[in-house]
Amino acid sequence: MASATSSSANTAGGGAVPEVPELDPGDRLLCGPGPSNVHPRVRAAMQLPMLGHLDPDFWDILLDLVAALKAVYRRSDGLSLALSASGTSGMEAGIASLIEPGDTAIVAHAGFFGARIVEMANRYGANVVELNAPFGQIVTVDRLMDALRKNPDARLVSVVHAETSTGVGYPLQELGDALSRSGSDALLYADCVTSLGGQELEPAAWSVDYAYSCSQKALGCPPGISPVSLSERALERIRTRKHPAPFSFDFELLEKYWIERPITYHHTLPILQYYALYEGLRLCLQEGMEALRLWRGQGWGSRRPVSRNTLLRTARGRRRTQATEL
Repeated sequence: MASATSSSANTAGGGAVPEVPELDPGDRLLCGPGPSNVHPRVRAAMQLPMLGHLDPDFWDILLDLVAALKAVYRRSDGLSLALSASGTSGMEAGIASLIEPGDTAIVAHAGFFGARIVEMANRYGANVVELNAPFGQIVTVDRLMDALRKNPDARLVSVVHAETSTGVGYPLQELGDALSRSGSDALLYADCVTSLGGQELEPAAWSVDYAYSCSQKALGCPPGISPVSLSERALERIRTRKHPAPFSFDFELLEKYWIERPITYHHTLPILQYYALYEGLRLCLQEGMEALRLWRGQGWGSRRPVSRNTLLRTARGRRRTQATEL
């Protein structure tokens, strides 16, 4: 590791200016839930020539990113794009866009990040119905649906699909099915920070209206980007707001920059971070979910783990049958 002390060789301005030591963070095998080690192909993508954010060639890259995000999120309709900030921005953008002061939001939490959603919803003036469970457990679907029956005017139901702080998964498909059967107008909001690219996730099929994630976990990219996916119902909620959403999280403005042509400038994107996301999504789509599902179904859930060779054959078969490569 580089020393934090160095000689004062520079004396501009009359005072001693220390020389900044050479950066040497050292190698690490990152085994936590995130950030994960960056894939070599992702690191290589960040070495490519940087385009300007108003370069037409970069606009084409944005459209390719939208297509990749739709594929990874398994949503062909609605809006899928990425926010130029960490996963926390995806959390806040959903709260800021989908509820207004006085709206009722039912929030289930049994961990650190579910509790953060509660705090954010309170800060945006929501009437929060907070349902909690001990760490390592979940707020059951029955409890959530009971809370919805008691609060029929609820505008949002929020869960964490994979709670990073405890490792507990939520039966998101079961909740989505129950909400659909209920006929409620409440939108389903899901934290997918740890799950996107790492476990089965079908927002469209499961009636998830707002899903957000991050770049630094299962996608194998550096931190700093938050991929999000919105349903048509969520977009309609945004279009009919009484008060405008915060500028940075205004999905109507972001859509005009990401998708509509000619573009309407919104903000200067971190270009190299988006190169990284581009390659991380390509890797995810090339590998597919089949190997993971096979491992979950026959490995974690049985006494006979699937062999490494079986997993590799599954992944290779996915690559051979890939229809298109981004």
